[in-house]
Amino acid sequence: MKKFTFVNLLVVAAFLMVGLQVNAQSYPQEGLTVLPFGTATPDQEVALVLDVRATCPDSALLDADSVMMHSGVTIGENAWQHVIAFDQTGANGQSTRLYPFSPGAMVVSATTQNPFDPVSATDNVIIVVWPKWTAPAGAIDDVDTLYMHSGIEVDGQPWQHVVEFNGVGANGQRPVMSKIDYNGMTGWMIMIKPVDFYGVPDTANVTAINCVFNGGDWDHAAKDYNHAGEPEDFRLQLAPGKPYKYSMMYVPNDFYGVSEDETITAIDCVFNGGAWDAGEGKAHNEAGDGCEDFKAPLASTVIFNHSANNDVAIYPNPVNDVLNITNVNNVNEVVIFDVTGKVVKSQKVNGGNIAINVSDLHKGVYVMNIYNDHGVQTKKFMKN
Repeated sequence: MKKFTFVNLLVVAAFLMVGLQVNAQSYPQEGLTVLPFGTATPDQEVALVLDVRATCPDSALLDADSVMMHSGVTIGENAWQHVIAFDQTGANGQSTRLYPFSPGAMVVSATTQNPFDPVSATDNVIIVVWPKWTAPAGAIDDVDTLYMHSGIEVDGQPWQHVVEFNGVGANGQRPVMSKIDYNGMTGWMIMIKPVDFYGVPDTANVTAINCVFNGGDWDHAAKDYNHAGEPEDFRLQLAPGKPYKYSMMYVPNDFYGVSEDETITAIDCVFNGGAWDAGEGKAHNEAGDGCEDFKAPLASTVIFNHSANNDVAIYPNPVNDVLNITNVNNVNEVVIFDVTGKVVKSQKVNGGNIAINVSDLHKGVYVMNIYNDHGVQTKKFMKN
């Protein structure tokens, strides 16, 4: 199979799945999942996955146009430290807006690749799977070929017009995925037009793609995670419906700007639809008779790894005009790629704090290689 280098498709999902042998405190809260499941630490990139069907009050955010996180962290016994309001940005310049998908798999427009743009069954779409974020862990890490077993949600009914993993779509297309690489992490992708692939009329009310993935047999199958860390089918949102799951990926130490003498033991958070009167989502309390703040536990490690010491910082992200690069010495060149891997901007620079004018770039997701005397670091950013 041909191997694609797809360097800048949603790098937000390109995470490290580490096998840390640590135990995190458990909280009986449905609706919010922390990945890597059971081993997430504040010095690594983690994913918070919110299921708006399970928030309190019931389905408060199910019809939200967007979902924002209002959060802080627990340091020792003290909750809600280093608060980042929903309408602010983190200490690293990152937005508090959640993406409308869970990190294991996503569907985006083949035209814009912008994860916030709605996509419909009549569009050409790209489906991407990152095996290190699928359940159960490791299920498809070593497969040579990956297949998509899928159907669609029509009038609220899932798994209609099923295309078997070993079958063909209504248009004759096989559900075989192509391998992609980003910075050493392997993923898989397929591009389809749902109305053609599933053989449904343009007027059908198609609101989601239902799917699982396997390596050619059901002994190697990958699904989404539910809040208990168990597998469930992926549901990839299409317009005109609303997403069920949203996710945010970030390094807690960096986002909250904690110091080396502080250890984050949990993330304290609530969610809203972009304003406090636009719907608010919390956790159900243990008694089941009220709402309380989410508390997402994190394990701790003895080594503090903070980007202020050894990682490039870029902001703002998303960006409109000028993208700032800080926290790196002796930068000599910056190269920006679009989703096809094409170089869209290359700039020779000299210094450690750089401003790049990206106002001429089209709306979408990009990857930037930052070169200095010690090598290259890669960052993803979104152009509004």
